[in-house]
Amino acid sequence: MKTFFKKIVGVYGALGLALLAFLVQQVTTVYFAIRNIIPSGLAKHSASLHRGKITLDGERTITLFELPVAGAGMLWGSLLGSVVLLIGGYFTNGRSLSGFHFRPFSWRAMAPWVVAYLLFGGAMTTLEHFLPVFRSEGMTTMIQASAKSPVLAIIGIGIAVPFFEELVFRGWLFNRFEMLFSPVVSLIATSVLFTALHVQYNLYILSALLVLAFILGMMRHKTGSIWPGIIVHCVNNTIATLIAFNQA
Repeated sequence: MKTFFKKIVGVYGALGLALLAFLVQQVTTVYFAIRNIIPSGLAKHSASLHRGKITLDGERTITLFELPVAGAGMLWGSLLGSVVLLIGGYFTNGRSLSGFHFRPFSWRAMAPWVVAYLLFGGAMTTLEHFLPVFRSEGMTTMIQASAKSPVLAIIGIGIAVPFFEELVFRGWLFNRFEMLFSPVVSLIATSVLFTALHVQYNLYILSALLVLAFILGMMRHKTGSIWPGIIVHCVNNTIATLIAFNQA
């Protein structure tokens, strides 16, 4: 019974720090997005935030999901969220960053899952071409909001966001769940949580994200390092951002 309660406390502690990091990331991103409302043309004179809704020019309202999130907000939000998570993890883990698994890795162990990712990417490209339900309007909105700062968009969306997400899921949470339960439980839990984070997307895109999360989780499990997931995730987001700019 004591072991069970220790595990429950451990889960809540791990999730608590992850949620704090995400809160910092989201608040920072929303701050930059609200600042971008008038330059982006959504409002001519004013924008105010009240109870989760933004009133534009005192006439119409939009939700937080409709904010013009640009690359700058994603960049600074993810950087601050990463700092909070690293500091919290450092002190939680006996003043060590070993819990994030910034370790050397074997390219041979990584290779099969790179192949799996390439197959996944090819399948997604085909599905997006023939089935509109697999296309993300969210990326288009972010690119439009980032028109004046494409470099920041590429750095923010393509590098900072995936680094932060890998730090949370395949770094901090994967390690904690693996210690408390098992690698299988850790793989499933972090994959589901990663997918649930992207609630703004439809079920078709969420199912694809679940597959991507599983591939990234297997990279973490098979190599014992967070770096393979960071590399692949950053490449994935950077390519998606460049394609979106090209299509805008």
